[in-house]
Amino acid sequence: MPDTMKLRKRDRQQKILDEFRLSPSVRLGDLAEHYAVTKETIRRDIDELSAQGLLARTYGGASLLNREPGLNERTRVNPEGRRRMAALAADLIADSAIVMIDTGSTMIHVCERLALLVPNTGSIALTAITNSLGNATILGANPSIRVILCPGTYDERENAAFGPQTVEFIARFKVDAVLMSAGGLDGDIVSDANSEAVAVKRAMLRQAGRTILLMERRKFNHPQFEQVCTLSEISDLVTDSPVIAGSFAAAPATVTVHIAGAASD
Repeated sequence: MPDTMKLRKRDRQQKILDEFRLSPSVRLGDLAEHYAVTKETIRRDIDELSAQGLLARTYGGASLLNREPGLNERTRVNPEGRRRMAALAADLIADSAIVMIDTGSTMIHVCERLALLVPNTGSIALTAITNSLGNATILGANPSIRVILCPGTYDERENAAFGPQTVEFIARFKVDAVLMSAGGLDGDIVSDANSEAVAVKRAMLRQAGRTILLMERRKFNHPQFEQVCTLSEISDLVTDSPVIAGSFAAAPATVTVHIAGAASD
């Protein structure tokens, strides 16, 4: 969906960099449509970013020399869409007593929403198990949410714990639902660029009665390094805007797709 307001060139170029940090295969035509400019304008932006040493110009496009985005980088992209998805996902688990919450920028918004929604009654209303220190800090501000933080090896870029200790710890619990995100969806394959994160996601999926995947539209048709699961292992798919026809052609009938529309919809 194109932006309704034109951005200044500097702001647009920063957002273009953020797009390339999130995906190795950004299409110039998609960028032009998203920012309501011509392809020639996007090409000039890429030429300028390349001249500054921020992008490597390639045939038909560009790439980052170091494109793996950290948590802080990802939080700058599509915050409004992620907030809408978070609000919808929080409503889906309103009746859950115990949940697992994946790490990632989208999950930060989910935790912010849960911290506001769960009433502070003086007793425990929700137990949340997470490997993210950021999630734990946000949820822990509500006394009615009990937070269980997974052990493991700390990853500064993700502000979270990963590794064999994390996976083994997760296997101790059975939960009503897991909320997770991933780097890409291609056909019915959910994937991610971070192998350690993939291991944690898989472990969480095995322990949940209900699996809720939050996936931005921009991640569709963008396969990542390692498979997390197939859509048949997902109960609910939450996305931020209507998708092109055929995007869910491979989705089994057991998957419920939820569209978190804009406030004006």
